[in-house]
Order: sequence, then C-alpha cells, then structure tokens
Amino acid sequence: MPSAATASVVIATYRRPQLVGPLLDALSLQVGARFQVVVVEQGEAMFQPAAYQSGRPFLLDYVCLPTPGLPHARNVGWQRSQGEWILFIDDDAIPAAEWVVAHLRHAADPAIGGVGGRIIEPTAAGRASAAQRRRYRTGAIRMWDAYPFLDFDAETPGEIQHVMGCNMSFRRACLEAAGGFDERFSGTAEFEELDLCLRARRLGYRLVFEPAALVRHERATTGGCRLPTTRQAFYWFHHNHQLLFLKHFPRRYYPLFLAEVLARIIWRTCRVGQPAYLPAGLQGVRDGITTYRRSKGQAPRRP
Repeated sequence: MPSAATASVVIATYRRPQLVGPLLDALSLQVGARFQVVVVEQGEAMFQPAAYQSGRPFLLDYVCLPTPGLPHARNVGWQRSQGEWILFIDDDAIPAAEWVVAHLRHAADPAIGGVGGRIIEPTAAGRASAAQRRRYRTGAIRMWDAYPFLDFDAETPGEIQHVMGCNMSFRRACLEAAGGFDERFSGTAEFEELDLCLRARRLGYRLVFEPAALVRHERATTGGCRLPTTRQAFYWFHHNHQLLFLKHFPRRYYPLFLAEVLARIIWRTCRVGQPAYLPAGLQGVRDGITTYRRSKGQAPRRP
C-alpha cells in the first residue's frame, strides 16, 4: 500500500553527467509514489538539466556547487528538498521500479529514522564473505575497531546499525535533529553515512534494512569520490576512520584500534610496494585526531 509520506530523491554527482540521465530515466519508471528529485552537481557544470525538466513524473531541481565534497552536496540536497522522507542514491546506481515505495514502507513508524536498501553489486566488492554472514548480520558494526559489515545484498529485513550511502533514506526530522552529514568526513567521504547513523541512533531513532528497496550498483570506475591518487585515498580513509572512532566508540578500545590501524598501514604499504603509503597513512591518522580535537568531537559541522 503506498505511503502517504512525501518523498524527495537526492542525487549527488561529480564528473559523471553520462550517468545521471539513465538514473533519471529509471526514476521515471517508479510506480506507486509521487516524489521530487534534486540533482546536486559538484565542480564544473557538465549535466544538462533542461533536457529532463519536462515529461517526467517528478519535479526536478538542479544545483551546481563550485567545490566538490560529498557530505556537503548531500546536505545541500536534502535542505533544498521538500519531502518528509529523503532518499539518497548514487549516480552509478539503478533502482528497481518500486524503490521509492519500498523506502516509504516504514514512514508511518515515527521511531524509524532511516532505511537501508538492498544493493546488488556487479563484483565481489561490497559483499560479505560466507564467514562474515555466519557471524554478523546485515549492517552490523564491530565495536572495538569501528568496522562496518555490509552484506546489503541480503534478502531478510530487520533492524540494522548502519546503512550504505548509495541506497539509503532518512526521515527529515531525523536529519534535522542529527544536524545532517558531518562535512569533516572529506576526501573520499568514507564513513560519512556511518557517522550519521550512529548520531541518529543516539537520538533514539531506529534504522531498518528493507530488501525490497533494491538498486543495482554499477560502481563506475571514474568520477565520484575518487581522488587523483590511491595514496590520497589512503590518507582520507585513515583520517575519517580516526574521526569516526573518536566521535563514537569506547575509549577503552582505542589502544587496540590504533594498534590494528598501524598494522594495517604497514601491511598495505608492504603489499603495494609503495613506500609513500606509509607516511600518507600515518599523516591521515594524525590529522584525523587533530580534526577531532579541534572540535572536541562535538556536534557535526552544520549544513
């Protein structure tokens, strides 16, 4: 049964205008729901929204931001939107025909602040191993090292601890109360959605996994949050991981967490055979700690 809640779909895109059109075409095939679409382009304006302004079953809003940054783009998107429920989808994902309706199934329960949808990956990337599926459920988080388990290709609905950014939705009231996405999770934007989920749950909201809210994630090889070098991505991963842990996880686990992080940095450096990875990872750790200390880990940078 269609939900009475209103919905907005936010698409943040960067240097991939060729992907936005097919995504809007897929959204045009949605059944059982009325919604708005907000496209937030970052950097150079490459997408041509005029071609999609008419003949669509949704209202299209477009904005181009001069500076790339996924958390900021998402914040601009949901703030410009009008819906009670905000759906986020990556520009390289294609939704099933009842994707919007499935996300809205839980809108009537005010205790539910967010929904994570099912994600079909083209490769093994993002899939949980058989061993992980035996030990951890979809959307679980390991507390001692802030490690998020995925398995969003599961088929069983239920309560979860976090969602994945390419297919997620939040109640507007939840986003407002939590302060939106923390824009300090910069660079590759790793852990931006996990941070928001932890803040939402701290406020008392529940998160659920809805397998009927299905997308196929194509994992485009260019654009998006990719940085010019893998060394830069390595830096931002460890910056953001430190910030995440210090904001949310028990300090008694920090020595163990830090030891594991340092071991992983050394292991990765040796594996790729590039000595520059070592200082990049260590600098990411140091700067992540500094970022946390500057704000004392308090509220996120407000949108």
